Amino acid sequence: MIQVKTIHKLGFAKLLFIIIKFFRKLSGKGLEFECTRKGIRWDLDIREGVDLSLYVMGYYEPEVVEAYKEVIEAGDIVVDIGANTGGHTLVFADLVGAEGRVHAIEATQWAVERLNKNLSLNPNLRERTQVHHLALVAAENHRLEKDPSASFRIDTNLSDDERNSLDCGYSKSLGNCDFKTLDGFVLSNQIQKIDLLKIDVDGNEIKVLKGANHVLSTLSPRILIELSPVHFVNPEEPFEDLILILRNHGYKLIDFQDKELSGTPTEIKESIKEGVLINVWAVK
Repeated sequence: MIQVKTIHKLGFAKLLFIIIKFFRKLSGKGLEFECTRKGIRWDLDIREGVDLSLYVMGYYEPEVVEAYKEVIEAGDIVVDIGANTGGHTLVFADLVGAEGRVHAIEATQWAVERLNKNLSLNPNLRERTQVHHLALVAAENHRLEKDPSASFRIDTNLSDDERNSLDCGYSKSLGNCDFKTLDGFVLSNQIQKIDLLKIDVDGNEIKVLKGANHVLSTLSPRILIELSPVHFVNPEEPFEDLILILRNHGYKLIDFQDKELSGTPTEIKESIKEGVLINVWAVK
């Protein structure tokens, strides 16, 4: 598994952006526009890393998309936690078909607005997608300690003091975000099954899992989860706890080549290079 630091990914994207910006300016085109990629219509601002990826490669995180395309079937129920502007949400909606359902959960006001705009350009996908302006927490009376990163601009200095030092992102306001546990969310929305649960919440994964005992023990969905040790700076919620919670519910971690991450939680943490994040499956 090739491991590339987030800062290096952003650096490459910045160089690519400079080239594309030059040629678009030369032809009288702007940096914000609508376009269609892989049959999905997008409202793009290619100063954003996610949008640049969609514009150039057709997908955001193509290797992740190829992995879940192998397992999602028509009629599936997908819960996308950390939906951001919809880079995966709309692809999920396309894959589950008219009989399926996607629940997109996003905490920041900025990303929710852009996600809704992208869905508005795809009425067929909008019909099967429900957007929830929501942050998932460990207990119903809990709140997030700080605004999460949501924007990954590549037209600004990568050492900008306003960037989050952990992931190089820019924080965005929660606005009028609601707070619930994942179990509470499932109950209030009468969700009887989850075929795929995607979790990408930049260090808040433990909070999500602590509030998901029913989901993990009873619904037992396949989980697509981002492992990013750099985000786990709270000594009360060490990265190792994420692995332990999943294992205590009968899950094992496997990579996209079907190789199990079978070491101790500390060994798994140490196998991920500093500043690197990886996406893996958690399955029973």
